[in-house]
Amino acid sequence: MNFIENNKKKEYILRIIKIIDIAYIFSFYALAGFFCSLFINKIFPIYTKEKYKRYSKGKLIAEICIQFATIGVIVYLIKNLFQLIPFPFNGIYGYQHDKVKQLESALPLIYTILYFQDHLKDKLFTLASKFIPKYEKYII
Repeated sequence: MNFIENNKKKEYILRIIKIIDIAYIFSFYALAGFFCSLFINKIFPIYTKEKYKRYSKGKLIAEICIQFATIGVIVYLIKNLFQLIPFPFNGIYGYQHDKVKQLESALPLIYTILYFQDHLKDKLFTLASKFIPKYEKYII
């Protein structure tokens, strides 16, 4: 009976640690994504409708690709950096931080970075309007 109670206690503690770990990962990725998006917004030109309407499709595609490439490199670097930061509860009751799926996906990081890329969204709508005129109404 005592063995079963100890196993349940261990299982509950491991689940609590996993929930804390997921919150830890999500919080770090979301904050890192927010600050990285501010940095990305600073290094790329500010969007103005008049300026980008004059851009050729090729020039606009090139700038958009460079911005996406920059985002990809930053996501890769942040993900690898975060995996080096130790989790405070790693090893307690045999818990393994590096086995958590959320650590590998970095979805909150990617989503937060893309969410705050206002100029990128405007550039994408401008590009879309060059191919499909109905997107013209989305350009700010």
